[in-house]
Amino acid sequence: MQLEPAKRSNVHMRVAVHGPSGAGKSTLAAREADKHVFAPDGLIWHIGPDYDQARAEFDYIYKPLKALGFITKESLPSTGSRSFVTEWGLKCETLSTQRDTDHIASFAPTLILLVEAGQQPYAAFEKSVERALQHFCPILISGTLEKNKYPWY
Repeated sequence: MQLEPAKRSNVHMRVAVHGPSGAGKSTLAAREADKHVFAPDGLIWHIGPDYDQARAEFDYIYKPLKALGFITKESLPSTGSRSFVTEWGLKCETLSTQRDTDHIASFAPTLILLVEAGQQPYAAFEKSVERALQHFCPILISGTLEKNKYPWY
């Protein structure tokens, strides 16, 4: 299978999606992420305040790729971080700002989904931007405004 790498620009892009619970934010973020799924050796992070809240966007990307037989390696525990690797080397994983702060500072992803952003400290956004600048990768920010703990979002 020959794959085209995701087009990269020197413009850092951030897309924010917010709305009430059940409005389709997770689905929209995952469908926006589909543009980056076929990047060879890419890395997609789903960063949530905890692993469970990062799961919806992850699952919306994982399930179609699994159904098409593109997943070569997966780790899907009932609790904790989830990940998969595709046959073209894309790695997709969930991270928690409660547990993975050092990990967020250590790699340069090709796409970041900062989910339930209002429940995460501004430092999570800052770390995401630091990592994004290494590859000029987009950051998709989503979350409801109803349960915001932090005023930055």
